[in-house]
Amino acid sequence: QTPRISGIYCSRTARGLAMIERIDAIARDPQVIANFQSIMDKYLPAEPRQAYRQWISDYYQQRPQAAPDYRQ
Repeated sequence: QTPRISGIYCSRTARGLAMIERIDAIARDPQVIANFQSIMDKYLPAEPRQAYRQWISDYYQQRPQAAPDYRQ
């Protein structure tokens, strides 16, 4: 079972593209990821954290990689 991931949705305009690219750049910053992971480790109960341990680990590992092309 894979957890659901919500997203941020912007208009399909140049301004919307610029906004989502900026948000994505912030979300890929290693310090932001470390802070988010620390908060989620405290917030997420042990049972789901254990059940999704590998998925969560993979998610945090792939997050800093190159952003997808949002112009599709």
